[in-house]
Amino acid sequence: MKLRQLADDDFSKHVDGSPAKTDGIEGDVFIREPHYWYKGVNDQLKKKYYILYSSNPKCPSSVPVKTLTWENIADSNKREKKSR
Repeated sequence: MKLRQLADDDFSKHVDGSPAKTDGIEGDVFIREPHYWYKGVNDQLKKKYYILYSSNPKCPSSVPVKTLTWENIADSNKREKKSR
C-alpha cells in the first residue's frame, strides 16, 4: 500500500505540490476527522432521530440514567408473575 498525503489547503495537490488525481485512479481518499463527542436521541412521540455533536475536549456533562437490559426486564416480569 502506498500513501500520499494531500495538501491541507488544496485537496487537488499532494503536500509536495504535485497534482493529485482525485477521480479514483490513484485509489481512495481518507480524511482524518478530529475528536468529537456525539449522542443519539430518539424522539418516540414524534418518530424522529437526532444526533447531537460536541467538540469539547472532555466528555460533556450528562445526567445519570438507569440502563435496562432484556435480562432485567425478563427477571422483573418473572418476579411480577410470582407475586400475583
